[in-house]
Amino acid sequence: MRVPPLTEAEKNRWYSKFFYERYEPAPEALAEIGDNGPMGLENAVSVADRLTVVRDGYFNRERGWQVMPDGTTFVAGFIFMKDVTPDMFQWWFSWMPVDGLRGRLWDPEEHLNLVVDPESIKRMCNPALSVKERIYGNLLYAVEDNGTGYESDRYSWKKLNFRNPVDFGFTQEQLDAIEAKGGRVITAMSGPKDGDYASTFIHYARPAEGGCEVRSRFFVGYKMDHGQLIKTMADDMPQKALEQIGTGLTMHCLKEYTNLGHILPELYAKEGHKVDTIEEYNTLYARDFSDFT
Repeated sequence: MRVPPLTEAEKNRWYSKFFYERYEPAPEALAEIGDNGPMGLENAVSVADRLTVVRDGYFNRERGWQVMPDGTTFVAGFIFMKDVTPDMFQWWFSWMPVDGLRGRLWDPEEHLNLVVDPESIKRMCNPALSVKERIYGNLLYAVEDNGTGYESDRYSWKKLNFRNPVDFGFTQEQLDAIEAKGGRVITAMSGPKDGDYASTFIHYARPAEGGCEVRSRFFVGYKMDHGQLIKTMADDMPQKALEQIGTGLTMHCLKEYTNLGHILPELYAKEGHKVDTIEEYNTLYARDFSDFT
């Protein structure tokens, strides 16, 4: 599918320049992924052990994928972001969805469209809320090619629901301790627009010399419901499809977070002190959600 061009209004936003820039993944990341074959069960993390995402140090494998014995797919990502702090990483998820162009900057070749439900817009444009409060509960709909489905649905609408990490099994005490050390946790689920949530994912950003490290874990085939883990992957999902999820999402994660690491420092420097207002949204960025639904 051809990448849709920017509108004239989008071209006039100062940050539209990032739409035309491309960044290569770090050589060490590509080396670890190698031929993008399975990482091996000994290196994979089960969904029951999802909270190990915040473990100190490094795993034997930080990047890759594996089809799990229960017929789901595990995907791991890891990125070093130069001159980026965990706070900046977290802020991105409160600022990005307000303007569909911002979501496209994240991966201009594979992020094609984005709309946000009206209640989420109200939350993101509320300056009385903290950054975390402007993220939790948000419902986004995006068209992106993350290589995780058959060709017929690669460009269909997908939904993303950002949640409080407590909903994913973290305790508030654990989160307080993580934040005291400078770390930040982002948790969400995704799935087809009109279907059940099909994937649970966690991003953990921690301080590192010269920037931050972001460790990502995707458990494709599970959702969280009021703190309860529920398998949503069909038991008869073909092995080939499970492998395609792994290969596609491994490379998509590497690509989009490589891009984000490069554009975040300037974006945050110019936008991080501001919260978009409802008036600005309605004037500059609004999409007709009724047409979408």
